[in-house]
Amino acid sequence: MTLDIHDGDTWPRWPLLPLIERGGAARAGIMIDGHGFAVYLGNVFSGLESADPVVRYDSAEDLLAEWRID
Repeated sequence: MTLDIHDGDTWPRWPLLPLIERGGAARAGIMIDGHGFAVYLGNVFSGLESADPVVRYDSAEDLLAEWRID
């Protein structure tokens, strides 16, 4: 099955989708199924740094311009 950012059923670690920020900072982030295109800082092993998302995006394309799926 191909991973589809729009469909949480295709995520290997559903309901979490691990992300890595593009660029210099390379922070770890998590997208949570059902929370839209929001990125929370943290990783699937140690959990979220905060219950508040660090940033929300209008589309998957906007999110993937700044983050990559890990």
